[in-house]
Amino acid sequence: MKKVGLFTGIFLCFALLSVVVQASETKKTIDTIVPDNPSNTDPSKPNSYEIQTEPGGKEAKLQVLEVYDPEKGNNFGLSLKIATGVLNHDFKQTSRSLYDDGKGKITQSESIVNLKDSLPFIGLGISARWNKWMAEAYAQKSARGQSQEVSGTDYRNSSFRDSDYSAAVGYELFKNLSISIGYKITKSEINTRDAVPSTQVGQKNIPQLNGLQEFTTYGPSLGITYSWKLNEDMSIGSSVAYGWLKGDRTEVGIAAKTEPTQGISLGVSFNHRIPRTHIKYSISFDHYQYSMKATSITHPIAGITLNSTVDVKQALDTLRATLIYEF
Repeated sequence: MKKVGLFTGIFLCFALLSVVVQASETKKTIDTIVPDNPSNTDPSKPNSYEIQTEPGGKEAKLQVLEVYDPEKGNNFGLSLKIATGVLNHDFKQTSRSLYDDGKGKITQSESIVNLKDSLPFIGLGISARWNKWMAEAYAQKSARGQSQEVSGTDYRNSSFRDSDYSAAVGYELFKNLSISIGYKITKSEINTRDAVPSTQVGQKNIPQLNGLQEFTTYGPSLGITYSWKLNEDMSIGSSVAYGWLKGDRTEVGIAAKTEPTQGISLGVSFNHRIPRTHIKYSISFDHYQYSMKATSITHPIAGITLNSTVDVKQALDTLRATLIYEF
């Protein structure tokens, strides 16, 4: 899976580089035919250029139609985007359990499971802008990963995948500086199987729970973005966001209570508009992390009462390439 993600990223980078080179060559050709010289332009005919073929000779006119200019009298815009890349998933869960047989026998156990893999993903988004305002919605889903790291009495050979959903509204405070308020949902689906042998409590064996585990965080966030403009078509951006999160955790249909926590996201990006087109692309790297505690899990198993606390830490590093079409 790691090799697939790596090859996907390399292929995508070469594809984008090819597009940039082709666009650059096209721009050179157009600039050769149509020099950027006001004296050669007829002001009474927009996008019409006159070229002297020879001294005293006839003039050849080249009409350039539908050249896209996002800044020209355009207060409203709509964009569609598709993204792909590699997501480095790092999920660590520490479980501490107390088993009570109701006869004074209490057994303690601790288990740690790490789920790590590099997962390719695909994302779709739509955004709209109006003057200094912006609104965006985005959804992303990863491929399924595998992990065999285990200690204590937890699970081996678990498979997992991540889904992300977000929506935000932003406003440009100053030139190149904007602020946004959004809502983010991150969902991890973990399919546990091949449990390590059961826990011994008194004269009874308590089996490990196999099946689907879901861990979801959600909540509002506040973000700030700043961009440095390299030229008319290229820029570099940086962003930071802070989220106020709640969570839901279920394990084979058994729900747990979670404590509120905070999440932080950091990102950098390179953005480029292909000259004289509606197309932009972006290459970005994002880091997102949070930690959360799930408590007060109480349910009977084979006459034994189980009380558990679960500490979860998750870090997601994403290398993303995004293709954008602007209307």
